[in-house]
Amino acid sequence: MRRWPSALQPILAGREEVVRGRLEAVKDTTLEELWSWLLQEHGIRISIGALWNSLERMGLRFKKKRTRH
Repeated sequence: MRRWPSALQPILAGREEVVRGRLEAVKDTTLEELWSWLLQEHGIRISIGALWNSLERMGLRFKKKRTRH
């Protein structure tokens, strides 16, 4: 695992299990819903881009779900 200087640590550092737990509990959540949950439930302010990057570092990915006509 990469070692970060304390001032540059990822915002979700140390909270990975909380995020994984949420994604397991709400399997069809969107990136925006996860972002909103982090802010409302945990007071974590993070940009969508930083959240995306954090999820990638954790080995988690979101795929767009296409609607079929």
